[in-house]
Amino acid sequence: MKPGAPVPDRCGTISQRLNYLATTIRRANGTPYPATHVARWIQAQGGTLSDVYITKILNGTRGKEPAPPCIRWLARFYSVPTSFFYDDHPDEIDGAWHSLQILLRDPAGTDLLRNWSLLPTDQRDLVSRLVTTMVPPHHRHAISTTAHTHSDGDGAGDS
Repeated sequence: MKPGAPVPDRCGTISQRLNYLATTIRRANGTPYPATHVARWIQAQGGTLSDVYITKILNGTRGKEPAPPCIRWLARFYSVPTSFFYDDHPDEIDGAWHSLQILLRDPAGTDLLRNWSLLPTDQRDLVSRLVTTMVPPHHRHAISTTAHTHSDGDGAGDS
């Protein structure tokens, strides 16, 4: 977030609410989705928002509130109802759940999950451990609720 940008607040202005979503719903590595990523996804779905426009909303430098179609696209990207931007007191966002919804848009990830779910339990565990050991330890906390139970092979689990 840029210095001087609106403070994230789910009950604030549209800019503050978008900052709330951007700081609550994060990529697998724990960082916010960059405006370029958000804009690319929206454009791929048929929208016309640019990363510059999204950045201006995030930084509070957009002169007026975004138009309803813009709000609908942002809500769609973050998997929240459009009403999140307009209700006086929208519900808190479960960042992990919403982040998972975004990850599930990737066809390769969805295919991997489907195939994993068809495996017997012992093979699921083996595949989970294999994938977890391939992820750098400093990222495991951000992407896995089970990463701390897996070891790097040194006899000590990651905590």
